[in-house]
Amino acid sequence: MLNDLVTIGMTADECRSALRKARLKIGKTMGVAPDFTIKPKYEILKKYTGYGLEHRLISYKVLPTAENRAVLVLPKNFDASKKYPCVLCLHGTTLAGKLGNVDPVKSPHRAYGIELAQKGYAAFVPDQYPFGDYCGPSCRDLHGTMRKHYESFYRKYPKWSIDGRRLWDMQRALDVIETMKFIDSKNIGAIGNSLGGRSVMYITAFDRRIKAAVSSTGVSPNATNIYRNITGLGKYNSPLLSENMRKTGKPVFDYHEMISLCAPRALLMLEPFNDEYNPDVTAVIECFHKASKVYSLLKEPKKVELLVHGDGHDTQPDKREAAYTWFDKFLVQ
Repeated sequence: MLNDLVTIGMTADECRSALRKARLKIGKTMGVAPDFTIKPKYEILKKYTGYGLEHRLISYKVLPTAENRAVLVLPKNFDASKKYPCVLCLHGTTLAGKLGNVDPVKSPHRAYGIELAQKGYAAFVPDQYPFGDYCGPSCRDLHGTMRKHYESFYRKYPKWSIDGRRLWDMQRALDVIETMKFIDSKNIGAIGNSLGGRSVMYITAFDRRIKAAVSSTGVSPNATNIYRNITGLGKYNSPLLSENMRKTGKPVFDYHEMISLCAPRALLMLEPFNDEYNPDVTAVIECFHKASKVYSLLKEPKKVELLVHGDGHDTQPDKREAAYTWFDKFLVQ
């Protein structure tokens, strides 16, 4: 049974106080980030055209000794004198990394970057650690590559976490986006499926610059996924979280708190009832129900929605259209 963030008679100020405590609690599970200051600047490595749209492959620093790469897909009929809303597109667990979100042929259900740009949005599509250019073309074994990078990461940053590193990288991406003169920095969204959906939840919960978000198959409640969180590669996401669950059998936090931290900004969750990686959709519904009370107390009940479907761990065309309609509604064009 999940705790209630909103109780009878609670005021909006009392709710905000409860949210601050939840933020601290979840934040602690990500460990301690190094004390770095990274200046937000980027280099355009290549310009090319794909699917009738201009692409820019860019590089930008995320750590003093590490760079990330992203594909920036410019909106259809791009005019540099105008300002465009931008959507951060986050890929799932794939060695292809960012390319999985800009290839309608190889990844027809994940090509958010192309489809959004065709609709008039700028799409910023970065690699998530340790995929894409992080591991390079020599990587062939997905799980072996992940384990190798994770173990190397913790040797260097034993007090940090993979969840924390990915959040850090996404925030550096937002820093870079804000420097682009043709981007309307007050209208930034985020979308992702699977690991990308999970990352959408983290960046939306912890960075107010995300105005509207769509998380697909990204809400996997900790209480009903304890085994995944303490075994295999799942234990690497946050050692503090997984170790606590291994010892106590209970999670430090759950996703109703994560969803609540997104309030009052717009959040659409696309969740299947037949997801092989998250078989208990009733727990997702409970998380949504608890968090929706926060949105209602903050007087924005229409800014959170849960769409339950039967398409499995995927985003079929009609679900993607629902996502893009969500952005049309909450990101100004």
